[in-house]
Amino acid sequence: DAVIIAPWRQEKSLHELPAGSAIGTSSTRRIAQLKLSYPKLTFKNIRGNMNTRWEKLSNPELGYDAMIAAVAGFQRLNWA
Repeated sequence: DAVIIAPWRQEKSLHELPAGSAIGTSSTRRIAQLKLSYPKLTFKNIRGNMNTRWEKLSNPELGYDAMIAAVAGFQRLNWA
C-alpha cells in the first residue's frame, strides 16, 4: 500500500496529521488495520479510478487529508 498526503497539507506522514484528519481508502481491510495504528485519524470511503481519487484528494473542500491505495494502482499509471 502507498500513502499519498493531500498536496495542500504540510505534513509528510500519517503520524504527523492532526487528530480527526480524514484518510480515504476503498478497502475495509485497510481501514480495520489502520484504525489500530492510527486511532486519532478518521477513515472515509473514496471511490473512483486513480485520477478521480487524486482529484478528490486535491480538493480541500471534499475533506480528504490523505489517501491509501495499492501500489499496483499507482504503478499502472507510472505514478510510482
